[in-house]
Amino acid sequence: MIKHTLLAVILMVSHVQATVWTDKDISHAIEQRISRDSMVTGFGLKVTCKDGMVTLRGHVTNLLEKQRAERIAESRKGVRSVLNQVFIDAGPIDDASITASIREAYADDPVFGDQEIKVETSDGLVTLRGEVDLYDIKRLSEFVAAPVIGVRGIDNQITVRPDKSPRSDKEIAAHIKNRFRADIWLTDLYTGIIVKDGNVSLEGSVGSLEQFKRSMEKAWVRGVVSVEATKLKVDPMIKDSSRRAVANPKLSDLEMVDAIKDALAQHSWIVGSNIDVTVKDGVATLNGQVRSLRVKTAVRRTAQNTVGVVRVNDFVTVGKGHINVPDAVVRDRLQRNLKRNFYTSRYSLKTDVD
Repeated sequence: MIKHTLLAVILMVSHVQATVWTDKDISHAIEQRISRDSMVTGFGLKVTCKDGMVTLRGHVTNLLEKQRAERIAESRKGVRSVLNQVFIDAGPIDDASITASIREAYADDPVFGDQEIKVETSDGLVTLRGEVDLYDIKRLSEFVAAPVIGVRGIDNQITVRPDKSPRSDKEIAAHIKNRFRADIWLTDLYTGIIVKDGNVSLEGSVGSLEQFKRSMEKAWVRGVVSVEATKLKVDPMIKDSSRRAVANPKLSDLEMVDAIKDALAQHSWIVGSNIDVTVKDGVATLNGQVRSLRVKTAVRRTAQNTVGVVRVNDFVTVGKGHINVPDAVVRDRLQRNLKRNFYTSRYSLKTDVD
C-alpha cells in the first residue's frame, strides 16, 4: 500500500513538473501555432521569450495579421506580456483613400448610424476621435477600421461620454464584481476592485494575459470614467480555473437571466432591441428582433459566455426596424464592404440580396 501511494505521489509530481513551461517552450509553441494559422500569411515571424515576456518580430501585409499574431501569443499559458514589433508591408499608401474608406465603413454600418467619429490618416496610421455612449462602441470602431486596405495601425482616442445618471462608487464596484462572477472566461476572483469618483483600479493577480485584458474590458460598466490595471499582475503559476466547464455553476437560472441582461445592457447597439431572455435548467432562450446580423451574433455570444449556460436557443430575428432599406442599397453597401476589406478585395465576388 505504501509503495502504491509513493508511486502515485511521484507520478503527480512528474505531471506538475511536465506542465511548467520554459521560455523556450513558450516561444516554440507560439511560432508553431502562428505558422499553422491561415490568417497569418507573414513569412517567418520570429518569437522570443524572456521571463514570460514575449516579443514578436517580422513582416506581414496587413493590420489584421499583426493583431492575430498578437492574440495567438497572448493565449499561450505562461505569457505575461507581449511586445508586438511586427512591421506591416502594406504597399503604396493612399491616406486620403484610407480615410474615405473608413468613413464609408462607418456610414454603411447600422451600429454607427448615430455616432460621430472623426478619422485622420497619416502614412497608413489611423487616428480615431469622438465621443460615444459606451466603451463597446470604442472597441468596435477599431474592429471596423482594421480590415481596410492600407491601414498600418490605429490610435483610438475616442472617449466615453460621462453618464447622465451618476452612480456611487460602491454601486460600480458591486456591478463589476457581479460581471466578473458571471463570466466563464475569468477565474474565481483573484482581483481586487477599487473605485474612486468613477475611476476603477484593478489589483491582484490573474492566470493569463487573456484574463488580464478581459478583466479590463468587463470593468467598463455604466458610470465608469477610466480603468487602469497597473497593479493587476499576470501570474502563470495561478491555476487556470476559468469557469468554461463548471459542473455545478454558482448561478441559479434567475441569476443567469440577470447576468445575460446586464451584459446585453453594456452594448449600446443592443440596447433598445427588446430582447427577451429566459433560462430553465441552464438552457437560455432568446427572443426578439434586432437591426443587424452582427447584433444577433453578439446577443447569442453574450448568453454563451455566461456561467451556468449549457445551451442557447436563439430565436432572435433580424428586422428592418423603422427604416425600409431597399435590397439594391443593401447590395451596394455589401459590395463596398467586400472591396474595402484586405482579404476579400482580391476576389471577384458577386452578390444578390433578397
